[in-house]
Amino acid sequence: GMPLRLLYPSDEIFAVSDSENHALLKQDGYFISDAQFKRRTGTLFWTNSSVTALNRDDPALGAIWVVQDITEHRHAESMLRLRDRATESSSNGIVIADVTLPNNPIIYANPAMERITGRPVHEIIGRDAGFLIENDPEQTGVLEIRAALRDRREGRATLRIRHKSGDLRWIELSLAPVNDGD
Repeated sequence: GMPLRLLYPSDEIFAVSDSENHALLKQDGYFISDAQFKRRTGTLFWTNSSVTALNRDDPALGAIWVVQDITEHRHAESMLRLRDRATESSSNGIVIADVTLPNNPIIYANPAMERITGRPVHEIIGRDAGFLIENDPEQTGVLEIRAALRDRREGRATLRIRHKSGDLRWIELSLAPVNDGD
């Protein structure tokens, strides 16, 4: 029995939203939107609302609102965007390989890998990470990395890789399993 305007953070937002909502209800008979609402305590929270007019010709007669609190979802999305930006801007090369597939193909490489290898990311994705080492049998670190992959554990080695220019470069490689549900 409370007026809808009490849910909005301010009267100004309510006035704009209310007129937009009426226009959408009259045009389509429903709308779906994300918006911030205000709790009784005054704290703000994010919602996803699905609103259907009781009478499309006269939305002022009322509507059915289904409102879901998506505050935690919004926070999780924000944290993922932050992690993505940090990974993308890292000066360290970062790759993710799928060890559940044959040859452990690389499924992600950040921009720093372009600088380190001289290869654009699209030339790195889909390849076995071993392509950079070129099966150099003199590298004892390769054995450690293969064992870590096989045992699905952390590993660390200093290795020579072949830059796209043909130059050999030394890298410090660290790997760690990133576990999912499987």
